[in-house]
Amino acid sequence: MNQLAYQSIGSGSPIIIIHGLFGSKDNWRQIMKKLSDSHQVFTIDLRNHGASFHSASMHYNELAKDIYDFCEVHSIQQPSIIGHSMGGKVAMTFAHNYPNRIDKLIVIDIAPIQYKGTHHEIIEALMAVKDRTFERQSDVRIDLETTIPSKEIIQFLLKNFVRHDHGIQLQINIEAIRDAYSDICAAPPLVHRIAVPTLVIRGTRSNYVHEAGIRALKTHCSLLSLADCPTGHWVHAEAPDRVLQLLDSFLNNDRQ
Repeated sequence: MNQLAYQSIGSGSPIIIIHGLFGSKDNWRQIMKKLSDSHQVFTIDLRNHGASFHSASMHYNELAKDIYDFCEVHSIQQPSIIGHSMGGKVAMTFAHNYPNRIDKLIVIDIAPIQYKGTHHEIIEALMAVKDRTFERQSDVRIDLETTIPSKEIIQFLLKNFVRHDHGIQLQINIEAIRDAYSDICAAPPLVHRIAVPTLVIRGTRSNYVHEAGIRALKTHCSLLSLADCPTGHWVHAEAPDRVLQLLDSFLNNDRQ
């Protein structure tokens, strides 16, 4: 059985946090630390991301099964699961496929719908450097700046470059991500309604959860709560205090 790389801190009722596309277990470090005051918090690297195993396919059923296997290996019975963007689709699929193995579901700025791909420029840029070795992170930055105009996106992508004995190289499996990109953009395979308490946190300056997305969420989630943050797509990074407030209220409202 392939294993997911992870970090874990704290004790108490378990929480698993799932990153989005091109992300890693390190993306939620600030919120992970706060949640660990009252929970055992796991952040994982999905397949083809971070330090986790590489695979040719990335269907949502497979990604959800990876989380199930992770729970089995680590004896996690009913975690609450937080997923951002692509990780939110994985979390929804897990709640759909394994409803008895999840306590609560928190989805950050994504809906269970088909999305138009907007990452082709990033994929092409990373494909161009996948076999290269760099001496310094600044060299990677200079290379990416030739094709990616956003400094914020470049800073985020730089976390996917890791130093080895022979230099700095791209860690993620960008070929598999490129080949599976249509599956990543697709709606998760939800056949019946998710009957798990669900909180969806939307960034009001993001275009990921629009009216059609809200309709899909209401269709697929029978115990749905919606909350807004005045942010873009990176809700947890832009408004961590607000997200923590929402998480604390939702996770603990039946434990008070």
